[in-house]
This record gives sequence, C-alpha cells and structure tokens, in this order.
Amino acid sequence: MPLQRSRQRGQRLPLAAMLLSCAMLAAACSEEPAGASVPIARYGLATVPGSVLAGTPARQPLERLTREPCDIEAASALSRALAEAGYRREAAGLRLAFAGNCPRGRDLLPGAIPLLQAIGDNAGALQVAERLVASDPDHPQWRFLRAEALRESGKPAEALDDYLAVLSLVPDLSRVSSAVFLGAAEARAGTGKPCEAGALVRMWIGGDPGRRDTPRARALVERYQRQGACQPAKASAAQTFARPRNGLIVARATVNGREGRFIVDTGASFVALSEDFARRAGIPLAQARRIRVQTANGPAGALLSEAATVTLGTAQAAAVPTAVMSGGGAALGPDIDGLLGQSFLSQFEVSFRPDRWTIGPLQAAGR
Repeated sequence: MPLQRSRQRGQRLPLAAMLLSCAMLAAACSEEPAGASVPIARYGLATVPGSVLAGTPARQPLERLTREPCDIEAASALSRALAEAGYRREAAGLRLAFAGNCPRGRDLLPGAIPLLQAIGDNAGALQVAERLVASDPDHPQWRFLRAEALRESGKPAEALDDYLAVLSLVPDLSRVSSAVFLGAAEARAGTGKPCEAGALVRMWIGGDPGRRDTPRARALVERYQRQGACQPAKASAAQTFARPRNGLIVARATVNGREGRFIVDTGASFVALSEDFARRAGIPLAQARRIRVQTANGPAGALLSEAATVTLGTAQAAAVPTAVMSGGGAALGPDIDGLLGQSFLSQFEVSFRPDRWTIGPLQAAGR
C-alpha cells in the first residue's frame, strides 16, 4: 500500500507541473507583442483576440509592423495569418487601412477582394475594385477584378464593359485568361445576347487554337448559338491569299457592303474601323459602348458597336463586334480603313504560312 501511494504521488506531481506550465504558457501567449497597440489601432485589429495576434503566424509580422508601420511584406504576411485563422474581414480591413496610410499600399488592395467575397460582402469587394480602377483606369487587371465583382453583384451589363476593356487593353489575346472570355460571355448572355456570348468564346479559341480548340469549347459556343438561334458564319470553301515578305497582311473586305482596306491582325480582339470608314459603312454609334483599346501610341478611346456583316471573299459573318477608333481617317495608318481582328477571324479556320495565308469554314475540333 505505501508503495502504491508513493507511485500515485509520483504520478500526480509531474501532471500538476504540466498543468501549471500550460497555464503559464497560455497566459504568456495570450499577450500581444510589446508595443503592438499602435499597429492594432492603426489597422483596425482590435476585434482580433490577443491569442491570435500572439500566435506563431501573426506575432512576427505584427512585431515588424510595430517597428516599421509601412512594411508591406509584414502587412501581407499578417493579413494571410488572420485569414487562415478565420478573420477574413479583419484581414481585408488591414489591407484597406495599409493602402490608405502607406506608399505602395495599393499593391495590397487586390488581395482584399477575394477575402470580402468569401464572406459574402460583394458590395465591399466592389468598392475595393472601384478604388483600384479609379487609380488606373487602363490597368487590365483592375478592370478584370471590377468585372468579376460586378458580375457577382448581379450587374452583367456593367461587368461586360470591364471585361471588354480587358480584351481591348491586352494586345496579345493568347495571354488573356479564359476567365476573362468566359466571364464576358456569361455577362453578355445575361444581357440577352447569347449570339455575342458565343462570339466571345470563339475569340478565346482564336487566341490560341492549338490549345483551346477543344470539343468542350466548341460545345459551349454551340449552346449559346442554340439559345439565340444565331446565324452562323459562312464560307463556301477555303480561300488562299498571298502573304507579303514584310509579314503585314492587307486584304480587301467589306463591312455592311462598304469595301475597304484592312490589316489582318490575329492579335486584335475586335474588328477595328476608323471613324470615317465606320460612318460610311453605317455602323450604329448612338448606343455604342465606350471602351479603351491598346494602340501603338498607348491606350486610346473607342466605341464598341456591331457590324451587320463583314465579308472577305466568300467568308461572311453577321453581327460582328466592331471597335470604332477616334481620330478621323488616319487612326490606323495611311490608306488603311481598319483591322480584321478575332471577332471576325475566329469564326473561320485561319492558317498562315511564310508565303500565303488561308481562310475557310471551321473544321471539327481536333482535326
């Protein structure tokens, strides 16, 4: 019996010591780092428990912000730690406060948008996106973030304007994410224009047909076409044209029956017309959308409308999205009336060789 009691006492002492150590550790760990009250107040973190701020992921960046209030790496790390701990609103608020107080603070704003969307605050996410666009209206990423926020807020028409701005501001369509095209297509369908939605998906395919021309992508186009009973593009047979040595392809085409000289530009999102030619061709401008486009001289204003028909030889497409450039007749170069971009070219099978190029009817995906 004495031996048994001795063993029990021997077991209890370490256990008591362990409990005491844990209690001391918990008390110590619940305390904020010394001097942390300043960044806590500055960045609106008063609602975050001290135990979270004193935890391993948050403690070090919080200490760094105590010493250097505009340490952007520390602010980003602390925001991530708060989000991982379940304090997404506070994580977003930190980014917003940092942006309002520190140089380069705007760089943290994009990360606030998904945090706010994750907690259902679409209005807050949209406010952040508006702030970014106001700081640089010609930044494609900011316009995309606002487009997504507008779409999530149930505003497809406004979202479409920003999606189209992204397509116009990025000079190389092969670099544009599928999220831009698919979001634009969904927004366009949401405004009651499924045929134009299908055209946007075709534009995405045309940016990199080797990787994007898949049965799934074609099926999405066909779904939109069925919804709108769309008139398909027509080409009786493949046509081959000479390609000059300088690589600049100029072709004669007609827009709404008006003939002009056009540069064939696979990198352009839309058929683009000079303002003078657009008026001669009867392009409707009264209800056109204002967009920004990327030109050789930088971003410029344009009006996005629609051509009833665009025809090149035997290849003809209807209801073609068309950008009308400001600047009279010389906006696209001397003796050039426009560009044939992907809003027309993507509706056909187009291939290029060093001495010639070909346009013809679309083939089945994968062929």
